[in-house]
Amino acid sequence: MERYLKPTNVIDCDTESIGEKARLVTEGLESDREKAVALYYFVRDQIKQNPYAPCQFLEDYKASSTLERGHGFCQHKAVLLVALARAAGIPAR
Repeated sequence: MERYLKPTNVIDCDTESIGEKARLVTEGLESDREKAVALYYFVRDQIKQNPYAPCQFLEDYKASSTLERGHGFCQHKAVLLVALARAAGIPAR
């Protein structure tokens, strides 16, 4: 399970922006389940679905880039959710 807590090229869960957002979204929540649900709703509701989001470069797929942009398509949003979960201490892939 340890490998599902570590950062990768695009799942940059060790960046300040990802860590801070994970802390803000999960503040006051105790169980991993509550945290995971809150993170899911954040990505679903606050990151706009955009089928035309940039996807030409590896940088475009990084979780921190999607968080900064505030929009993305399904792959962008999935990577962001995994990064936020890992930053919150929840193993994810």
